[in-house]
Amino acid sequence: MVAFNHVAALLFLVHGFGSITATMALARTKGAPLAKEVDTSLDSSSLLQQQASEVLEAPKLLQAPTLPLTPQAADTQSPSSPIPQQLVMTAKQASLEDMPQTVQDNVKHMLAESPGVTLRWLSDADCATYIHDHYDDELSKMFKAEGRGSFRGDICRAAVLAREGGFYLDLDVQMNVPIIDLVDDQTTFASSFTEDHRVLNAVIATRPGNPVIVETLNQIRKWYRHEAPQTNWMGPETMLRALKLVLRKDCNGQKISPKAGLEWKCGEQVFRFYQEQKLECSLRGSLECPSSRAQSSFDGLHFGLFVPGPSRQLVGWPRFAACSDWGCGAGGWEVR
Repeated sequence: MVAFNHVAALLFLVHGFGSITATMALARTKGAPLAKEVDTSLDSSSLLQQQASEVLEAPKLLQAPTLPLTPQAADTQSPSSPIPQQLVMTAKQASLEDMPQTVQDNVKHMLAESPGVTLRWLSDADCATYIHDHYDDELSKMFKAEGRGSFRGDICRAAVLAREGGFYLDLDVQMNVPIIDLVDDQTTFASSFTEDHRVLNAVIATRPGNPVIVETLNQIRKWYRHEAPQTNWMGPETMLRALKLVLRKDCNGQKISPKAGLEWKCGEQVFRFYQEQKLECSLRGSLECPSSRAQSSFDGLHFGLFVPGPSRQLVGWPRFAACSDWGCGAGGWEVR
């Protein structure tokens, strides 16, 4: 949360101490470069057509089995209740105070602007314990074996939100409105489309037990089992697949599109999807693109999150203004 103009460029990445894999830079997630293994059976034109088809049409995946919620989840809150006012955040570090000052300042400012919202901080150790206590050995092993920080975050946020519900923001997201204003009392699930029509799982609001977030966990399992293609970044890709499966099952195959507007109903679901767009910047600066963003050479600062439509109603930015590189020092890009 559009044309397919963010594709193209073969990159050569060194893995470990010498194995070199050809990869292709694909569509942006939060404006970040995205790598995908090249299918050598396709030429570049066919590969681009294949990617466009994957975005526009629901993927032909087998129906994933429903992941049962634990008894504790059923007892704590009904799936029909409003979205809990907790902000889930994950990181390797034990607390927010262990993060770089720029990250701390951004999170603390958002919480100060959102009275009533409590911070639910989970370190890697907290996530490992949570998944061990509330899920099975398979998911626990998937989390512990994952070396990339952002992928561990994808697993943990889905596991916590599926049981407890609430809001989730990546540590580098900066809001322009109070967090609770992203939803209303009728919203059951909210996120944003990326500029290339994928799902920006850096921004999530969900009721506990919502079928999209539960199905996201199922899709993460299929990713690690190699039962589904490992294309694009895992978190956005698995959530997109989950959303399409829910639409296919419960909404008569309704298509995903920002053209549907901010809010749309699907069976018992009331979805809200914002839209990531390129900022309109000038050196003088503006509300959506202050001069600090406009004058930055870092392209990641030149995107905003908007209410879909021509009004350009800004609700936030995928990265806070003091960020100077992909990941913004929050650790998601680190690989152990």
